Amino acid sequence: KCRPGTADCAAGLVWGEPCGAGSFSDKPAASQCDKCAAGSFTNTTGSVSCTECAAGTAQNNTGSESCTACRKGAFSADKGASVCEDCAAGHYTDKTGSVS
Repeated sequence: KCRPGTADCAAGLVWGEPCGAGSFSDKPAASQCDKCAAGSFTNTTGSVSCTECAAGTAQNNTGSESCTACRKGAFSADKGASVCEDCAAGHYTDKTGSVS
């Protein structure tokens, strides 16, 4: 069986091809690696899971290697955000990566 973090093993081997950055395999004997969901990432090969984007960052694509800091005027209060929210009318943040 392939070990978690790898996929596509030849018969009888325990190490398959390591999952590339942006993808993971959390099950033994996986035939393919899964892409990280939006709002998460992994920047290493052979991952068994993805990491949620930190508050103040977001990632709206699947299979990502990183998250992006929210732009000025936007924020993400929670980890795992796929998009940054615009500040409410009458409010503004002049920093990137804001959480409120």
